[in-house]
Amino acid sequence: MTDENLQRLRESDIRLIALDLDGTVLTDDKRLTPRMEAAIVSAARSGILVVPDTGRPLAGIPKELTAIRDVRYYITSNGAVTKDMYTGRVLRSACIDAETAVSIAEIPMKKNLVHDVFIDGVGYCEPSFHEKLLGFFQGTPLMPYVLQSRRSTEDLARLIRESRYGVENIWFIAADQAERDELDAYIRENFPVHTVLTAARDVEAGSPQAEKGLALAALADELGIRKDQILAVGDNENDIGLLHAAGIAVAMENGTDGAKRIADIIAPPNSEDGAAAVIEEVLKNRI
Repeated sequence: MTDENLQRLRESDIRLIALDLDGTVLTDDKRLTPRMEAAIVSAARSGILVVPDTGRPLAGIPKELTAIRDVRYYITSNGAVTKDMYTGRVLRSACIDAETAVSIAEIPMKKNLVHDVFIDGVGYCEPSFHEKLLGFFQGTPLMPYVLQSRRSTEDLARLIRESRYGVENIWFIAADQAERDELDAYIRENFPVHTVLTAARDVEAGSPQAEKGLALAALADELGIRKDQILAVGDNENDIGLLHAAGIAVAMENGTDGAKRIADIIAPPNSEDGAAAVIEEVLKNRI
């Protein structure tokens, strides 16, 4: 970060810090480092609201993070759900209607693709696909996250239709990038949803209102926090709305070109605790 950027962070009047998790707060092997944890705690105890704003469902938030009691609000499933962890109240929900969700879920099922449908913070698929999911992630850093956040169900369509929570999003892994792009275009053209592409083969479909930046703006408005008092940190294409919603937008050095293009500041990579370094600079004028 340049001296000018460091000075901007130190002189800012930040009241809310919104943090993406994967590729930003977490290391590539999905750890919350002691330095990152300390930065979050210090910011929260200084009076700044620290809000994880993630594509993960609530059940997939690392336990080391949920153990930090100073973090009250979570935005999950790419902006589909905003929850007050102190009261358990859902402040905002933007879900896909049941029949649309059933129709979209049939696509990866018919093509025998790894997938999950997220309901009330948990990802569900039928048993044969759950086994396929576990096999796909076996031995990778994401396996603990998958075990923590995924469940099997005997009848996915029935679960979707009977859920009182609604479907937060639907995620699947295509066979290759060409199939991903083809299926992405088909879903966008035929269903009232928007899609997010966060990896070469991944497609996530959600409500058009399920977007990280929209959820952040709504939470800030409810809390009486202005845009210029928000700092957001992200790394991927699904963070672009998040970065647009902030007065100071920070992209990680390891981030995508799209995220870095709109950022005010480029932070060191997640492997070097770049998000923690940004928070530490913000706090320097508060100590």
